Amino acid sequence: MGRYMILSILLVTVFSFSAAGDGFLRTYYADGQDYLEGILVLPDNTGFACQRWAFPSTVYGFYLFDNSGNITSYLEDIWCLHYCLDSDSTIVFAYEDDTYLGMFWMDISGNVIDSVVYDQVVIDWLEIARIAKTSDGGYFVSAYDYYGFSTYLWKIDSNHDYEWHLKLEGIRICAVTEAVDQTLLAAGEYESGPDTEYLVNVSSNGSILWEQEYPVTRGYWGEGIIGILSVPSGIIMVSSNSVIYGTDVTGDIVWTYQPYNDVLYYDVAFSNDGNAVACGTVSSENLSVLTKMDTDGQLLWEREYPLCALAAVNTMADGGFVLSGGYPFIGEQDLLDALIVRTDSEGWWGAVGIEPDAGGSLLKAVVHPNPSDHDTFLCLDIIESASVRISVYDVTGRLVWERPEMGYQPGSHEILLDGFSKGVYLCRVRSLGAEVIQRFVVID
Repeated sequence: MGRYMILSILLVTVFSFSAAGDGFLRTYYADGQDYLEGILVLPDNTGFACQRWAFPSTVYGFYLFDNSGNITSYLEDIWCLHYCLDSDSTIVFAYEDDTYLGMFWMDISGNVIDSVVYDQVVIDWLEIARIAKTSDGGYFVSAYDYYGFSTYLWKIDSNHDYEWHLKLEGIRICAVTEAVDQTLLAAGEYESGPDTEYLVNVSSNGSILWEQEYPVTRGYWGEGIIGILSVPSGIIMVSSNSVIYGTDVTGDIVWTYQPYNDVLYYDVAFSNDGNAVACGTVSSENLSVLTKMDTDGQLLWEREYPLCALAAVNTMADGGFVLSGGYPFIGEQDLLDALIVRTDSEGWWGAVGIEPDAGGSLLKAVVHPNPSDHDTFLCLDIIESASVRISVYDVTGRLVWERPEMGYQPGSHEILLDGFSKGVYLCRVRSLGAEVIQRFVVID
């Protein structure tokens, strides 16, 4: 483990948008396709951490951030997409060590405390899928066998020793968690046959208690169930096939939620009030979505983040949320900035939002009517004389309309947005160091 070392801050922040409150959006230097994977909230609400990967340069690393999104340290060359908080001061990682499962434990200062390679199972082409902490101090780990088209589930005890493993033939597991009754819940999809998602409950000694299948009814984008939570009344799962499931304790579906657009959900977490938040992307519209549901399946709210590709969410101690992923350079979809979004407890982060009066105290901008079947206007409010730049993009990120930067006096202004055909657009307004993005629809 000596190859892992703490370095000084290496990433350069290229954009940082913030407004009133604790919310912000920060992007970081992109080296081709640059992405942040997963998100871990550090103890005592001191910050968060996540994995970075970049292609084609194959740059990997693990980053620790403070609460403002500043990188405080960088662990070089780690390729461990799956990790969890082990204790108040330790993070545990699962990784592929050639043909074996490997794990190591690191304190939040970047010092490796322990490392173990588990040789009980040999897999020629191994990919770690998930790791989850258990209430007895141990860990559940899942890994996929590419050649065998199967998944292995491991139980590692609190002393970091191997306890048991289980092989699931023809199954790809993408989510694991400990159930309320301290058994294992694992979910994913079948690797062959009809498009069907899969859930299994495994006892504390590694035997299967029950299995469930869920036929895909709304398109198929692969990976199946990819996030899972256990609640006293049952199970909440999110699927990359654009659905959120609520089941009873044996996996029978009680409710489902399907958003109006095809959201590829990637992650789910508990909110501080005991409800669930799920994040995903709508690739056809170049935006990400954060959905909050109660445990009975009622939609509480849904937020959209334009021009973002967010795939992980976690909850901060103050009730706000932190999300990670990528942020495409507008007009250049082959480039991607690594991205962190920090919101308040209602999913808003300030200067960039989709709320009706989007904007902070310095700048407000609203497109109306929305949707529109005739003239569309941008209502602009600024508190001091300033230059304003207005740009409109289609959902592919292509610039389709722009007003040259010009000065405006304090107060309210109405600007005609003309010449748009039927479709969905993003209006971007920049002034006074803030930015507002409004999504609007032209229906005729």
